[in-house]
Amino acid sequence: MFYASEEWQPSSCEKQTEDAMSIYLLSLYALTSLFGSNPDTDYVDFNATHSFHFLTVLRQTLFPPACLAFKHMLEGALFFFEKRLLSEALYQLFRKCLPQTIPDNQVFLYTPYILYANFQKA
Repeated sequence: MFYASEEWQPSSCEKQTEDAMSIYLLSLYALTSLFGSNPDTDYVDFNATHSFHFLTVLRQTLFPPACLAFKHMLEGALFFFEKRLLSEALYQLFRKCLPQTIPDNQVFLYTPYILYANFQKA
């Protein structure tokens, strides 16, 4: 699901750099591994407690269909069109959080920091 493809590129800006996309996709993979619905992990209680709160915080800042796409991603059932929808919504959120001195094509380099800051709100 997290292989680098054009579906993950946000459409409203110039193409993200290869490094930025790698960090972005790895961050999404890490969240899926942590919050995903895999009962074989040691984090089942953590998943139940914190994934709901994390999604609640995202609902306050993201376009509602993007939150649903994020939930689908955590469940491992993401549609192709949801990849771009989620990337576009996260790009817009990140762009608002980051200084304008950061180039548009490097916004996803900061994915772990912004997601961590959102998780701290949860």
